[in-house]
Amino acid sequence: MTQATADYAALVGIDWADCKHDLCLQAAGSDRRERLVLEHRPGLDHKSAHPGHAASGVR
Repeated sequence: MTQATADYAALVGIDWADCKHDLCLQAAGSDRRERLVLEHRPGLDHKSAHPGHAASGVR
């Protein structure tokens, strides 16, 4: 991670598409990345789609 990104708590990458959404999360100062895929469905509650949601601090 470079100094330019050190001021952030996390980096989030999102590929928002019509059939599914790909996400990549990386905490600042960490080399570990968490990747997940969300199915695109009207009315889907994305907050409950990932079982580690509460533990990872994602809101």
